[in-house]
Amino acid sequence: MSVNAQNTFPVNAQNYRVTAFKKNQPQVFSVSNYARVSPSAVLYIPNAFTPNGDGINETFAPKGDGIETFKMLIYNRWGELLFETQDLQKGWDGTFKGVLSQQDVYIYKVSARGQAYGLVEQEGTVTLID
Repeated sequence: MSVNAQNTFPVNAQNYRVTAFKKNQPQVFSVSNYARVSPSAVLYIPNAFTPNGDGINETFAPKGDGIETFKMLIYNRWGELLFETQDLQKGWDGTFKGVLSQQDVYIYKVSARGQAYGLVEQEGTVTLID
């Protein structure tokens, strides 16, 4: 039996069952129990972004796979909440009340839950560069 493992990670949890045959004797075989395979969640959080209108790194947004629930909060250095989202595809554009925030370091709090692991919470800083 040959399996090509490259690029075969399931997007959603899937059930698999393996059947093995004895070489040159297909009547001799063994069937495995079912195994449920859940994808590992992957979350990458950048440390800077440049909302300067050039079309590159315009928003601060974590990237991930295998994420079922997500929440991100952005605070300034005084603890004022500037941005909140529960959509992994929606990043912070650097604005607060419609005005671009100044170049500075901001605090993020991210919580995410994947199919194959429990709740992960991460805090850190992101630099807004203009």
